Amino acid sequence: MGRSFSRSGVMILGQWLPMPVVWLAGMTAALSILGALWPPLYVAGALVPVAVWAGQVWRLLTWGFFEAEPISLVFGCWLIALLGADLCRTWGARRFVALYLSCAVLTGGLTSLLAWTLPALRPAEGFYASPWAIVDALIIAWATLFPNRRIFVFLVVPAQGRTLILLTVGLTALFAVFQGWQSFVPHFIAQALMGVYLDRLRIVRWLWLRVRLALYERELRRRGAHLRVVPRDDEPRYH
Repeated sequence: MGRSFSRSGVMILGQWLPMPVVWLAGMTAALSILGALWPPLYVAGALVPVAVWAGQVWRLLTWGFFEAEPISLVFGCWLIALLGADLCRTWGARRFVALYLSCAVLTGGLTSLLAWTLPALRPAEGFYASPWAIVDALIIAWATLFPNRRIFVFLVVPAQGRTLILLTVGLTALFAVFQGWQSFVPHFIAQALMGVYLDRLRIVRWLWLRVRLALYERELRRRGAHLRVVPRDDEPRYH
């Protein structure tokens, strides 16, 4: 991805959108429309664990670019553009695109691995095809990086920061209860992956501090190994 492509963009409805975001939202819209016009394309791109096991590894990526419901497609592409623009400017174009595609591949891969032990995740035909699992991950990233910014859920309910994250996870759980948990496994996986990614620096810092503390304690024990208590005037002294 060249610098000119990374820095270029277009103005849509008063919003400046970086080209990587335009391409991701555009590809999702275009492939979804083509999949609706020619259903075999949709079936070929859906995430089907048994097909992935058989070697159709492209499904680990393509499932995130298809959406069967028009309303979900419109709002999904809108959020990819809206949230993706901020994330792209914060992370940089290359990092944003890499994280977006990696989220799709890792989510698809972990879902396929889970299907080894969960027969409910092994349907004969298209199991899952939607960008919304990745959109959920973008929402969590956006809410974490911009905790004071507000977004209107369903264009009605205002939410920001931790509230937006809890609302995203909670609504996913609610939909899973009423529509079947199998279809929402990728959502939970994508949300967890983004949470781990965003928390990685704190985890690494914690591990580094633990290592430094262990080394410091070891050095103190080494330096104090020759010291011994000498009773004098009923008070412990060292020499």
